[in-house]
Amino acid sequence: SDGALCDEFITVTLAPNCPVCNPMPGAMTGSQTLCVGQSASVVSNGLEIHTEDGEVATYVLFNPANPNNILQSVNVTSAAQAAVFTFDDANMDYNTTYSVVAYVGPDENGDNLPDLDNAECTAASTPTQLTFLPPLVLASEAICNDIDQTYTVVLTVTGRDADETYEVMGTNTNASFTGPVSIWGPYQGGSTYQFMVTDENGCTSN
Repeated sequence: SDGALCDEFITVTLAPNCPVCNPMPGAMTGSQTLCVGQSASVVSNGLEIHTEDGEVATYVLFNPANPNNILQSVNVTSAAQAAVFTFDDANMDYNTTYSVVAYVGPDENGDNLPDLDNAECTAASTPTQLTFLPPLVLASEAICNDIDQTYTVVLTVTGRDADETYEVMGTNTNASFTGPVSIWGPYQGGSTYQFMVTDENGCTSN
């Protein structure tokens, strides 16, 4: 009622219990190093999605140097569903370590994403790290020995550190070497020889 004795009424219905926020984003550990063409599959252990409370869950990938710039996001509808991330050459760099976290919280504006500004009801998991390696490139040069008419094959690897160790497999060849250059032979002329190198992370080039 106001001073002029005008009245206005409103009815308020209260739920039996106040909503309680208890986000459970789980935890992720470890890291993945990926070759060109590989995808990273991640799952947060202990993630719970309380859909009855309006919760949704999203995995986000970002550069720790700029955590507010989300580069990729993947929504999941169940705790066991994996989020898959791939390299995006338009927005990402090779040999950079990116972080992935799982967010769980209420979807307050209907965009199917947790409200990241709701510090009380939205929480993030511990992160996992992803590093995408550049292409492993293998080049070869055949050098002829004029005296005995055999060939030496020089293999040169680029795209990795200078002290990387490789496994090489090929025709009559199964060994390892360290550094970008290796020499193999002798080989007889008039034939075709195949070589494949594998780096320390299992990436291959032929």
